[in-house]
Amino acid sequence: MQTKMSKTITKDFELKYLISTPDGFDKEKEKLPMIVFLHGAGERGDKCTEMLCHSIPKIFMSGHAAPCPDLRVITLCPQCPQDMIWDPLLLFVKELIDEVAEEYNVDQDRISLTGLSMGGFGSFQLAALFPERFSALAVCCGGGMEWRAPRVVDMPIRLYHGIVDSVVPVERTISLEKALKSFGNTPETFLYEGVDHDVWDIAYEQTDCIEWLASQVRK
Repeated sequence: MQTKMSKTITKDFELKYLISTPDGFDKEKEKLPMIVFLHGAGERGDKCTEMLCHSIPKIFMSGHAAPCPDLRVITLCPQCPQDMIWDPLLLFVKELIDEVAEEYNVDQDRISLTGLSMGGFGSFQLAALFPERFSALAVCCGGGMEWRAPRVVDMPIRLYHGIVDSVVPVERTISLEKALKSFGNTPETFLYEGVDHDVWDIAYEQTDCIEWLASQVRK
């Protein structure tokens, strides 16, 4: 697994990020899907290594035993600066996605999006802002502005949440699911008994979530 650490500088902050590519990747010879991951509040800062503790960065960039070792996929993990949230950064994240997709010859029809907690909310917001850009969305222990549900009516969506989540109540996912269904989307929702906020360990490491994201094709 090859990992690149870099950053993009904007007017008044740095949007740092991590990229992973599979072993032997040659952009001239293969066009791969890309998974974009937005982390939670605990990984904000200015050191990209802070993102390696769990989820997509941990699986693809830290030497952790991946649940799908043969999957050939590129991952992009931006880092939210300290004391900020994703919402005001989403236009910059979209620009970063476009730049990386071009640089790495990514399959433009297979760019999926996922996030957890603060990044779960952010990923839904980003998908609603640019629904034509993404092939699929997976939200872990997050939620979203339900009134934006019509924006992603045609997007394959998965929702993961622990029923006893003490940080983001499971009702946020249940409410989002109801809103999506009311506009004709059919999200797959996974609620786990006895699981607190860290539902991401189950979603990314014990289910086919990553493979599902990589396999989806933009409509």
